Amino acid sequence: MSTENATCKDLIQALCGRFKADEAGDWEATVQFEFSGDKGGNFYVQIEDAACTMEEGTADHATATVMTTDETWLGMAAGKVDPQAAFFSGDMKIKGNFADVMKINNKKIFPR
Repeated sequence: MSTENATCKDLIQALCGRFKADEAGDWEATVQFEFSGDKGGNFYVQIEDAACTMEEGTADHATATVMTTDETWLGMAAGKVDPQAAFFSGDMKIKGNFADVMKINNKKIFPR
């Protein structure tokens, strides 16, 4: 997916489209994403029963929450922003189960 005209919603929807249940095993999580900016919004990814779904809004019980700007998230997707640098500089914040956020970046579970 090209990130040139993409929104954060586009990227989160595409994430679920790449989900490989056989690689995820019995992993269950709800990861909340809070993106500020014009191309941002609040979304959450629910992984359960060998499926990945995306919803707009705020999850009742997120296992992890990722907070950043639309610019940072879209930059990471385009390869222009290093995720580790964004985290350590405070441009991206994570609350809750860090392992769930790391699994979102697992190329076996979510191949690119």
